Formats: sequence, structure tokens, C-alpha cells
Amino acid sequence: MRKFTTTELDRMRDTQEDAMQDMGVVQVYTPVIRYGEEQEAWVERSTPIPVGINMTEGSENRREDMVVEVIDGEVRLPIGTEIDERDRIRVYQRFGQDISDLVISIVGTPQEGASGLLCDFVVVNPGESP
Repeated sequence: MRKFTTTELDRMRDTQEDAMQDMGVVQVYTPVIRYGEEQEAWVERSTPIPVGINMTEGSENRREDMVVEVIDGEVRLPIGTEIDERDRIRVYQRFGQDISDLVISIVGTPQEGASGLLCDFVVVNPGESP
């Protein structure tokens, strides 16, 4: 099987990124210690990135601790995006239009393909932890 050339990969990645019609900001999981206990917290990166949100009819995912999570959709991210399964993304624009913030939490390990990253997510309601 022939490998993709650098030019082919660059074109695939450009096409994938051009198809991401949403914008968001990664919120990095950064716990803080309060009163001797670790508290969940997230710090927002300053650089917005294009994302592609695909909402789905909730599917189930069973975590290692046997808790069942309902997956609300998939998010596509550009190659090279640093993201972890505890991070979140604050989506502030869908299809080029400003929206009320939609905060999504990554579920599981992000999967890297030839043209981008793909992650399952759950929607986080304000004031709630994933």
C-alpha cells in the first residue's frame, strides 16, 4: 500500500479544517488544591481553534469504573491540537454564527487520523462537572 505524500496529507488536513464550521476554545483540566482537597478546575487557552461539532442521538459508553456515560456527539479538531480526555471545549460559534456558549467535555482518548482528531463528547451544563 502506498503511503500518503506530505502534499497529500497537507491537502487533506486543509480540506478537513476548512470543513470545520464551528469555533471554540480548549479548556485545559487544571485541578486546584482547596482546603487540602483537589478541586476540578479548567483554564481556558487564549487561542480559538476551528472545530466540527456533530451532535448525535445519545449513545452509551461504559467507562473503566463501569459508569455508563451517554455520548452527545463527536468533535473534529485540527491535527496538532493538544487535548486530553479531561479537557473541555467552549464552543462559541456554530456554522459561522455566534451562539450562547456550548461547553463540551471530552470522553475517552482522542483518536488521530490522517487529517484530524476525533473525540466523543458530552455536553456540560453550567456549574456541572462531567
